[in-house]
Amino acid sequence: MRPHDLLDLFDFFKIELASKQNKLPLALFIRPNLESATLLTHLKPIENWQYQPSKGDKNFFFVGDFEQTGTILEAQNTYKLNLKDQTYAPNARHSFSEISLDQWSIKLKTTAEEYTSMLENAIEAMDKYQLRKIVLSQECEVTFHNLNNLNLIHYLISASYEFITQKKTKREPLNFYICFYYDKSNEKFIFSCTPETLLSINDNQIETMSLAGTSGSFLENELHIDLQNDSKIISEHLIVEQEIENKLLTFCNKIHSGALELSPHLHLKHRKKIHRGELQQNYNNYTLQQLFDLIKFMHPTSAVAGIPSNKSQELISALEKNKRQHYAAPFGIITPCFMDLAVMLRCGIINNGKVTLRAGGGVLKNSNIQVEWSESILKMCSALSLFFPSQEKKLAQKIMELLK
Repeated sequence: MRPHDLLDLFDFFKIELASKQNKLPLALFIRPNLESATLLTHLKPIENWQYQPSKGDKNFFFVGDFEQTGTILEAQNTYKLNLKDQTYAPNARHSFSEISLDQWSIKLKTTAEEYTSMLENAIEAMDKYQLRKIVLSQECEVTFHNLNNLNLIHYLISASYEFITQKKTKREPLNFYICFYYDKSNEKFIFSCTPETLLSINDNQIETMSLAGTSGSFLENELHIDLQNDSKIISEHLIVEQEIENKLLTFCNKIHSGALELSPHLHLKHRKKIHRGELQQNYNNYTLQQLFDLIKFMHPTSAVAGIPSNKSQELISALEKNKRQHYAAPFGIITPCFMDLAVMLRCGIINNGKVTLRAGGGVLKNSNIQVEWSESILKMCSALSLFFPSQEKKLAQKIMELLK
């Protein structure tokens, strides 16, 4: 089957999940504000690290791991899915009945007391580790009763179709990445709806961003934060900006940082600046090994780890209960013409009929622990809302009730 649009994708995944023969991974990658999605199938580890993407016709997918950097996979098949002409069709053949909010339960893997203790220990250790900032996260596990992996993946793809086509019908921009990665051998389905670009390279131009600060629109006063004027948020963003600019200067002839934006993402907003540079070496000359080394150099940024990065990662490993794995790791596509990688935020893993979500936030010495706790809950709620495209406020209220 050759999929042409998101509706076809629903059928495609149904066939792939049912197949017992092909155990190779596949990935779907939707870039912001574009009118097509890229589906890469039969992904295999690369054999020739000196291969230059621009000299051939192969496409690759980078799947990251926060602790181990990640790997580059070669796609045996690549499909472009049309999004340009799709508009919302409530009676489409794959329209779905949304999951009832009574059909699921949620369990935090870190209690409020444990989270408070983790942040207190981090703030106390910042002088010892000479940290200006550290990013700490927590996990929750969501169980959808009487639903298996296939049901949940179908819901997620259908909800994504509804969300994307409704935005296009309303002529609203899609200002974030959407990624699905299905590891068939481990029956693990990873999804992300992230606002953060790690690296986008085209010819000799590179683009990235500094992202910091979160404000929510429906959690009453708990996250009603002035992103433009809050001193903690300004300091946190400045740390990320400076680190990004310093890294770019090591391999760019010149760089330019854009104006401050308050960037909406679902029901959240973030402080954001776009940073662009002129590469010393044109994309045409990069090998896969050089691109891999560039990714390792840029990741993790202080937006997802802290600064200095190595000491932040050491403290993260000591304080967080579970390894991050794909959370906050890079992922994206490498083609003959460009490379585009995002950071896996607002993400989850579907496995054994359950969804594991993870979220966190930047911690400074003057951080308010209750605000940090609320921010991490709101971000997990944001990822979970992909299953409930028309029930976001009700969802947030239910989650806050459950976690009081």
